[in-house]
Amino acid sequence: MVLPIFYHVDPSDVRNQRGSFGEALAYHTRDANQEKKEIIQKWRTALKEGANLSGCHVDNQYETEVVKDIIDIIMRRLNNQPLNVGKNVVGIDVHLKKLKLLMNTELNKVSVVGIYGVGGASKPTIAKAIYNEISHQYESSSFLRNIKERSKSDILQLQQELLYGILKGKFFRISNIDEGTIMIKRCLSSNRVLVVFDDVDELQQLEYLAEEKDWFESKSTIIITSRAKQVLAQYGANISYEVPKLNKEEVVQLVTPPIPVRPDWRIRTDFGVRNHILGLLIFFFFQS
Repeated sequence: MVLPIFYHVDPSDVRNQRGSFGEALAYHTRDANQEKKEIIQKWRTALKEGANLSGCHVDNQYETEVVKDIIDIIMRRLNNQPLNVGKNVVGIDVHLKKLKLLMNTELNKVSVVGIYGVGGASKPTIAKAIYNEISHQYESSSFLRNIKERSKSDILQLQQELLYGILKGKFFRISNIDEGTIMIKRCLSSNRVLVVFDDVDELQQLEYLAEEKDWFESKSTIIITSRAKQVLAQYGANISYEVPKLNKEEVVQLVTPPIPVRPDWRIRTDFGVRNHILGLLIFFFFQS
């Protein structure tokens, strides 16, 4: 886990090496030999990648407030339970990179992200992966699976799950769908949230969950996965991402079996992991 802190410095100056960052790098580049130039290039790459991460920008705020915000972010990250995406999912890193380039979670409006494609195109897996990547940036979040099937008979349970997520794990019992709709609308309008609706093929399926994006507080993000691109357009998706079919190389990766373990190989099995250690790395960027 990495949390960059931009202390009285514009993140774009770090990302693009402008201002004092550019001057310092230019100074070191003068009369540098090939080996040093390669090292400086690694510095540039590290600065760009670090500045592209979601972090805290400290400018004119009271530092006590900033410290509280940083603690809140860290606690949300530590308490966040990632969804199971699976290991070695073919092409997932490429999809995440493309999606994050399209998305801007800092915009002062509600963002609707539509992920669409043919059946079997890993849309739910991609949605879970991006959810794991960005959910800590929001006050609360919820991932609702299999909307198409569950909306036929399970609306009340879906409402309950959505409320449980956006109320940060607090259980709120609702007795009927109309009561749930009113409560959801009230909660969505007062919190910056991330909500994922997985497998939607008709707009009506969202009627009692989030009928309109106007229900949401500004800077919230809605992600919808669907086979039907027109459904995303009808809901008002301003970011669309098509998941293509697997290419030949990806198909080979998918079907090629792992290397078998020979019986004469010695494998240590006399140890176990007793504790999960969660590391937190904090980078500070500041003007010298």
